[in-house]
Amino acid sequence: MDIGKSLRKRNTICTLVTNIVQEAEELLNNSELDIDLLEELLVKLKQKECQLKEINDQVEELNDVASIETEVLGSEEFNDKISKWIRKINRKLKTNIVKTPESQREIESKDRGFNVKLSKLTSEKFTGNPQEWTEFFNSFETTIHENNMLSKVEKFSYLKDVFTWYLNMTTTEL
Repeated sequence: MDIGKSLRKRNTICTLVTNIVQEAEELLNNSELDIDLLEELLVKLKQKECQLKEINDQVEELNDVASIETEVLGSEEFNDKISKWIRKINRKLKTNIVKTPESQREIESKDRGFNVKLSKLTSEKFTGNPQEWTEFFNSFETTIHENNMLSKVEKFSYLKDVFTWYLNMTTTEL
């Protein structure tokens, strides 16, 4: 890949990140917080962070020594911006979950004296492709691992399900 193409790709991803950050900022300033949308933006932001890291590594390899310092400083500033917003969104999500430890459906079902089984969360399956690991891990971490509504047993069950599927797939290929 040439340096020009890598730089254009990086600029496109930076634009997408800026749009995600603006949407998150508007959402955080809104009096009625949409948690689902905020979680979705967090996943997108983490995915773009991974994509940007890969492209920054490519740009550093392709760049000449004279301009590498400028490139590294610029990319680090943008990475800091992404990290800041990831932390900000995580804090908002955690404070919201702490304020409402049980969903409204759980409270209503307990008031009626029965338990309702909520729909199963969906997490991407890991295909085994090492290039997709970071995206898979970030998605799983946001959707399952950081979900305070799930017990440790439930989280483990989701994790086991993801890798059992992968193991079953690989053993049938043998």
